[in-house]
Amino acid sequence: MLSDFFAALMFDTIGSFAAPQGTSPDRIVKAQIASGLKILTDGHIHRKEWDNSFFKGLTGMEETVIGSGHIYQEYPAMTTLLRLTGRIEATDIHPAIVEFKALRDITPKGYTIKQTMPAPSHFLAKILDDNIWKSIYSNQEELCRDIARAYRKTLLGLYSEGCRFVQFDDCSWEPMMYAGGIKYLLQGGTDIERHISLLIDINNDSIDGLPSDMTIAHYVCRGSYDSPRYRRVDYSFIAPRLFAESNADMFYLDLNVDSDNDYSILRYMPDGKKVMLGIVSPFDTPDNPSQFIETNLNEASLYRGSTYPGISFRCGMNNPASLLPSPETQWTKVDRLNSIVTEIFRQHAIVQHNTESHM
Repeated sequence: MLSDFFAALMFDTIGSFAAPQGTSPDRIVKAQIASGLKILTDGHIHRKEWDNSFFKGLTGMEETVIGSGHIYQEYPAMTTLLRLTGRIEATDIHPAIVEFKALRDITPKGYTIKQTMPAPSHFLAKILDDNIWKSIYSNQEELCRDIARAYRKTLLGLYSEGCRFVQFDDCSWEPMMYAGGIKYLLQGGTDIERHISLLIDINNDSIDGLPSDMTIAHYVCRGSYDSPRYRRVDYSFIAPRLFAESNADMFYLDLNVDSDNDYSILRYMPDGKKVMLGIVSPFDTPDNPSQFIETNLNEASLYRGSTYPGISFRCGMNNPASLLPSPETQWTKVDRLNSIVTEIFRQHAIVQHNTESHM
């Protein structure tokens, strides 16, 4: 359910931050508060990888570490590969619950904790990439039921510890956000409409029956890699079904970091859902950020009814390409963008008040 707090949200980050090895979560929390954030994470500083660190906490997954090579990006990087070795089940205390409890215990009152995790759809897409699942499951429906059940148990475990805000991080839609990706899927024999149904249904099934005061956000991401393939996105193909059929309360959208975004896609999103526009890169700054952000907000708001859009970075800051000059630079960027967005909303409220008072 979207509370008044989230409906009025002006600015947020994706949740990951660059930090030197050995940085304490307490230091990350204090830096976020000093930068004006009201929604806090632990910065993902203990995760080796944003997605596999979650998956390996589920029964049925086995980890293999690859220490060299080029996977998805043009620069060498260590990565963790996971293999499906048995039926997927939730553990009694998933590492995500341990993460949340540690953050909860150091977070001052008055702040909201955001627990992030890879989306069920992201997990499903990775498993379907490898036919190993067919040696364990008789069909996709059976596989999806186990994934949804494991996520639901983990989410309820988080809820029991006080978590009320979860963000699903999801790169599974990326191939359908540009023409080359759609062509690749079709050439590979993918039934795209059925594939879309699988992705939407697994997310909806995973949150079905959750308490109404637990807010679920869906961060649709193309990845944060510094590669030409990831520079531009187009939501027009996926928007009609993704926005209309998803039961998530909020969307964080990884958008183009210029004014070339078609916000008419937001007409498919039901009123009452919040959208955060990821139009600012954490690694670059627009020439005139205030004007750039205000222009995009005005264009997007034409399609959002009573729920005004907010602003976020397009991706997290804990980037494998190390594009930030230093970890401390990120806090300057967060503080500056937060101040800019806050001032834009303040001016908007003044204009709206003056307009209404003269009606």
